[in-house]
Amino acid sequence: MRMSIRLFGFPLLCAALAFSAPAFGGEGEECDAEMMEWMKYAAPGDHHAKMAEMVGTWDVVGRMYTDPGQPPMVSKGKSVFRLVLGGRYLEQKYESEFMGTPMVGLGYSGFDNYAGKHVSFWIDNFSTGMMLTEGTCTDSCSVITESGTYPDILTGGTKKYTMVLRKTSDNERLMEMYEENEAGEKTRTMEMVYTRSE
Repeated sequence: MRMSIRLFGFPLLCAALAFSAPAFGGEGEECDAEMMEWMKYAAPGDHHAKMAEMVGTWDVVGRMYTDPGQPPMVSKGKSVFRLVLGGRYLEQKYESEFMGTPMVGLGYSGFDNYAGKHVSFWIDNFSTGMMLTEGTCTDSCSVITESGTYPDILTGGTKKYTMVLRKTSDNERLMEMYEENEAGEKTRTMEMVYTRSE
């Protein structure tokens, strides 16, 4: 409880003291240094500017690889990206049809200035779980790699997976998903090709 008060109550308290400082002899000055650090932590930066390049509407072709000896299952859909909360997060609304069933997904991506990591959150109507990933970027953030786990309903355990989002051009992106076994071997299970339409 003390941590949550520290993180969320302290900036508000400092702001209140800053406004009341002239009336109470300048007590708000003690908060200046920490307020400056908090403002740096909360401000969108270069990583957020890179995320903003995805804003718009994209046609999506998905390929699901379930059997190495068989061709992938293909689906087509559309994603709409927009910035929310002052450019701090990128929202994705996704709609498609998979195996004859409408699929709707909602995702949020961001960059945590404090942790120095890219973070993402995803939910859809094909599950009741929330997928959380975190990772880093390379090559001026043209490649973002994030990892996480998801439930393995067949074994009752979890599986580790990695998602790699590549900027292949200004108007194209490639997202690949890999599963990782206990030996650390990765197998591609899905790819999504994004092509800007608006």
